Amino acid sequence: MPVLATEPLPSSCTPKTHNAALTTAAVVFIDGAYFCTMPLLPSFLVTLGVAPASHVAAWTGVLMGITPGIAAAIGPWWGKVGNRTGLRWMAIRGTSALAVIWLASAFAQTATQLLGLRILLGFLGGYQTLVMALATHGCTPGTAGRIIARVQITQITTAALAPTAGGYLSSLIGIRALFVASSMLCFAALVMFAFAYRNVPAGEAEVRHLEPGARVSAIRWLAFLLFLQAMIDRSFQPLSALWAAAHTHTAAQSAQLAGIILSVGALGDGLAAWWCGRTSGSQRRRLLLRSASGSAICFLLSDAVSVPALLALRALLSLFAEGGLTILYTIASRLVPESTRSSDFSLLSSCVLFGQGVGSLAAGLLTARDLRFVFYLNSGLFGLMLLLVQCSRLLRRIEVKALPPGIS
Repeated sequence: MPVLATEPLPSSCTPKTHNAALTTAAVVFIDGAYFCTMPLLPSFLVTLGVAPASHVAAWTGVLMGITPGIAAAIGPWWGKVGNRTGLRWMAIRGTSALAVIWLASAFAQTATQLLGLRILLGFLGGYQTLVMALATHGCTPGTAGRIIARVQITQITTAALAPTAGGYLSSLIGIRALFVASSMLCFAALVMFAFAYRNVPAGEAEVRHLEPGARVSAIRWLAFLLFLQAMIDRSFQPLSALWAAAHTHTAAQSAQLAGIILSVGALGDGLAAWWCGRTSGSQRRRLLLRSASGSAICFLLSDAVSVPALLALRALLSLFAEGGLTILYTIASRLVPESTRSSDFSLLSSCVLFGQGVGSLAAGLLTARDLRFVFYLNSGLFGLMLLLVQCSRLLRRIEVKALPPGIS
């Protein structure tokens, strides 16, 4: 039987708004801890005696990739555990692991020790695979999109601002002390989940879903679409830096241009998430339009040779083609019953993590041959999404049978 927190909430605070606000605040702490510290990992490895630069780069890639890879693989299992124990206890477990392992990382003496801690975090953490489930737990179908958009905007903003704060703090207190500060941020999130998060018993949430067999098939379709969307989104991060390096003359100019490209993309992605979370209408139709737009704009990006052209097309791509994650998570939130919310969202988020890893890898391999190949790949992936959404009868049925009348 699920372990449920049944303390009454104030009349002005429903589980919908309460859990969503608390999870959004936790995102600031936990993502802030990550993005303050991990961009400084190469410098930390140097202090641990890793050399030369090629070894530092290799260790950085392994350390940053191993944890999300393991978390994505084991996330669905933790999700099934969460179905029995309740999301609150899963959040407590995940944030406890983060707090302890970030603190232990501050005392690591070798890169091997740091690798062991990152592997352990992959097995014991898994917090990122539960974020959307935690945020939408207890929400009504009509508010899910806004909640998901709010969480994504918070993630994008934190990822944009935290590295600057981390660089400044490390110059004042040192990298090891920054790991300790990151641990304290995770501990603050742990305290919030332990004393303020509220589980909602199955049956209380106003969610309508398909019959079990059709619902499982729909979740699998959405998981694959999320994989494709995440692969597209993540490929633009290394591609931006590589494009900047190819079109500038010095390292300083390259870093500045890459920062501008990433900032334009982050701003546009945030606006797209906000718009997709608030607008009404057919979710499937919006996904079709954005996939078609993405395919066309990525094809045009392959021929961009000037900075203004690239920035303009990148902004258009964000505004008219991004937001797919918000739409897909919104559709899923309206299908998933509270009894399986933990496992279903863990599966979806695990596919997002896998997609991000594959997208980064594909971008690195393809740009070694030609930068345009990544744009061609993304144009094709958007086209594949368009084809799958258009041809899926099940996704058509979702809007007819799964959604409450009058709610998009």
